[in-house]
Amino acid sequence: MLMKMTLKKTIASFLILFGTEAAALSFTDKALFDQVTGGGTTVDFTGLNVGEALTDQIAGIEFASGTALAHLEGQFNDNRGFRSDGNETTIFFNEDQTFFGATRLGPLSIELINFDGGGETIVESAISVETGTNLFLGIALVSETFNRVRLFDDVTGPIFVDDIQFGVAEIPVPPMLPLYAGIVGVGFAFRKFARPS
Repeated sequence: MLMKMTLKKTIASFLILFGTEAAALSFTDKALFDQVTGGGTTVDFTGLNVGEALTDQIAGIEFASGTALAHLEGQFNDNRGFRSDGNETTIFFNEDQTFFGATRLGPLSIELINFDGGGETIVESAISVETGTNLFLGIALVSETFNRVRLFDDVTGPIFVDDIQFGVAEIPVPPMLPLYAGIVGVGFAFRKFARPS
């Protein structure tokens, strides 16, 4: 009985996304995300001035120019994070990554992108329409990497992000989850298409 309950909780915490070339896990449970990925690097934006435009102040990443501002928000865990200046922002990584997560307020969509000089390929994406505080959304890739992340909300407007996490880890796929997911109807999906540069 305990095993069945644990399995149901695990399935509810993330969606398994499989394709012919890649597999990914999409998380809404931060504790499970940290357990699977090891947590990686966390950026909490506490060292930035409120209203400061985000560019390359943080080691290893760079924000697309003019798309995000450091933000003071009482509902953030540490009162500091960022908001988009518009409906989206893109983060560029100096090195390839295998996972990314964001603690945020309100709805958020994440696209993991690989740019190879010939154009952008969306490796995987996830969306959460939850509203509230201290919400989490993350994606971990099993067999591919990415070097850009697009964060956006095309419906309600600016996004508000408390912390981001990213890194490289060997992501295991629990062997029983694909079979169980197929039985209970947890969706399998794969999205990979090129976007002109």
